[in-house]
Amino acid sequence: MTGELPKDIFELRGTNDRFTESEEEQIAHCQYINSQINYAQLFQLVGSKLVPLLDMFKSPSLIWSMINCLSFILEKTVSNPELIEGCLKYLNILRILEQATECHVDDAIIDMLKNLLI
Repeated sequence: MTGELPKDIFELRGTNDRFTESEEEQIAHCQYINSQINYAQLFQLVGSKLVPLLDMFKSPSLIWSMINCLSFILEKTVSNPELIEGCLKYLNILRILEQATECHVDDAIIDMLKNLLI
């Protein structure tokens, strides 16, 4: 199985026992997975793909969904102000706001910043 991706999630555990873990064990697995994610790096990766698309799509609901995705990832770094600052610098919000984009792009960015402040 080296070099191959597992066919389903159960192969990741290396066991054929499906759903036999207790709720506490499942929570522990989720917390472990969450602790292994570098959200700042994920933000940069997702941001590098989504930000260029902001100018291409004219659908407000799609724009809001893309900004909400970035906002969710950014909220995961809230405990580390240096990471948030780095992510926001990478996003370069001023450049996005200064571009001639649809007004709902500006509204979505402003809403994301409001949520971060809250």
